[in-house]
Amino acid sequence: MGAASTLRMAWRNLWRSGRRTALALAAIGLSVALVLVYDGVLRAYGDWILGTITGPMLGHVQAHAPRWRQDRAIDRTLRDASHLVASLRDDPEVAAASARLYAPALAALADEGFAVFVLGVDAAAESQPGRLLEGARERQHVSVAAPPPDDLQADGQPVRGKAARHADGRQAGAADGVAA
Repeated sequence: MGAASTLRMAWRNLWRSGRRTALALAAIGLSVALVLVYDGVLRAYGDWILGTITGPMLGHVQAHAPRWRQDRAIDRTLRDASHLVASLRDDPEVAAASARLYAPALAALADEGFAVFVLGVDAAAESQPGRLLEGARERQHVSVAAPPPDDLQADGQPVRGKAARHADGRQAGAADGVAA
């Protein structure tokens, strides 16, 4: 009987001062709404951070040849990578999988040489939404033009590098992702 009488007394006291009750309910409602908004903002920010860290360039999971991360040697490759990518794509838990080629290189422009990192991708797989080439136009590939024969030294090495060019002959630049 003690609990029932306490509830009855609490209900009666709530409505004895309607203004105080309304103010308390408004304060509680506003507090709950602010907590929900704050929680939503934090979750969205966390999702944004995760997407930025594991975005199109990095991914959630990477598979490398043993010891490749230590020395990044070009001869350290995964054996049967196409089979591995195909089996990952067949897994219903995997949203997307693609093979990429990372290779160190030396790029030269005039008399200066620069260490660069070449990234080779599967254009069809990487053109999907959320991937590395999302939004890239068709046939926007860049290739490096070979030096003409008169720019070769006696041992067959180029005297200086040539700028990267599009397939239609236009010179590629920073807007195309080619560092000069």
